[in-house]
Amino acid sequence: DGYRTPSLPDYLLVSSSILLDLFLRCPACGTGSIVSMTSHLNGSALTLKWECEMCQEQSWSSQPRLSGRYWERNAKFVSAAHTTGLPLARVADFADVMGLAVPAQRTVHDLLVNLVLPSVDHVYVNHMRDVGRGVDVSIDGRYDSPGFCATNCTVSVIDLKTNLIMMVVNMHKRMRGIEGKSGRMEKEGVREGLKRIIALVYKIRSVCSDNDAKIGKMLREDVHFKDIKHLLDFWHLIKGINHDLRELAKKKSCPNI
Repeated sequence: DGYRTPSLPDYLLVSSSILLDLFLRCPACGTGSIVSMTSHLNGSALTLKWECEMCQEQSWSSQPRLSGRYWERNAKFVSAAHTTGLPLARVADFADVMGLAVPAQRTVHDLLVNLVLPSVDHVYVNHMRDVGRGVDVSIDGRYDSPGFCATNCTVSVIDLKTNLIMMVVNMHKRMRGIEGKSGRMEKEGVREGLKRIIALVYKIRSVCSDNDAKIGKMLREDVHFKDIKHLLDFWHLIKGINHDLRELAKKKSCPNI
């Protein structure tokens, strides 16, 4: 039987000292001892160059380049942090504590401007082409911390037919109309998201949201949304009913609920 390459994840964390153990002999010829070696680190990409007793100068890189310019994992690192909403400053702090090599701030900015953001825009434009002009959407907000102390809120709007994200709105509690009150961020984010979609000449037939009274009141009273049908998310609706049933079950008169 032939040798089978083991199945591994695309990338692994490897100790630098253990990696260098592989270069005690020249990987190119397998026989000669390495006379000298230099290393260059570009973010997460490591390049080693060495001279061998038996063969000419050789080099090795820990990852391939994209179009000959950007290192693949540097681009993937920035893309993953951006699309998952991770603050890059916090990721950098984590990497510093771990002793992990990651792209510097200047490299991150370069990758964002020249690669990641144009790619995100390209995917978004293709998504919007797949969405019909009349849409039914689901909308919800996500806070950066629980309770009433949140500083940021991200509101996402999803087309229910294609499950594609149509709009993402980022809100901060210091923005106009919120006035430092965290509880207002989701409502204002919903308002802004729906207005942006309408401005793109999409007709919103219905909006499905959680059972937030502020959102329902806004949809009823704002003239921009007078023709939009407001639906409640089934899970949140059942959650409220379950809560009421549990409260009833605590009473002596309703022990079997």
